[in-house]
Amino acid sequence: MASATPSDGGAAKPDAAPAPVPVPAPAPTPLPLPPEKPLPGDCCGSGCVRCVWDIYFDELDAYDKALAAHAAASSGSGAKDDSADTKPSDGAKS
Repeated sequence: MASATPSDGGAAKPDAAPAPVPVPAPAPTPLPLPPEKPLPGDCCGSGCVRCVWDIYFDELDAYDKALAAHAAASSGSGAKDDSADTKPSDGAKS
């Protein structure tokens, strides 16, 4: 015969809330890697249409843009670099 006491059927008790699981912070975006500079012997010097130095400088431009985008994203919105606003003086000293 079955007992007269009701069974909870494995349901959790309302006063026993599960412990919150800590959410890990998102990993920081890694810095972009700079392009590999060609060795002096990599260029044949014959004026190729697509010289290794042309490729390097194209990759360097892309790297600079990616680095600027990374800096802007990591600094938050609205942050402005003050060093970009400084203009060289005309040579006169105060």
